[in-house]
Amino acid sequence: MSETVCETPLVLTFPQAKLSVYPEPDKPITVVETRTELERQMGLLRQKFQHYTGDMFRSLRSGIDSVVNAEHRVESMFEFVNGIDADRMSSLWAKDESVTPNALYVGVATLASMVFTRHRM
Repeated sequence: MSETVCETPLVLTFPQAKLSVYPEPDKPITVVETRTELERQMGLLRQKFQHYTGDMFRSLRSGIDSVVNAEHRVESMFEFVNGIDADRMSSLWAKDESVTPNALYVGVATLASMVFTRHRM
């Protein structure tokens, strides 16, 4: 028996696409925003803090308004008792100037002077 072997190699060729001169556009990236548990809890904490500070500022404003109203009542009684002209009394300070912040400045200055003089004795 004689065996015949084919000596020609078998070459498989696949059609190749031409390479483009221009780069291919990037595929769109989709970002999905997810909230972590820490972000959720920090958001709740921030909302509660804002609600608490808002309530605190409203109570503080209410207290300041009641002090200012008490000042006005005392001034009107002082004017009535002493017979002082209301226009002359009210002309001593500006209408747009708030009395309470100035009182706070005086209080802070008083406390600071107490601290400084205590250490120097």
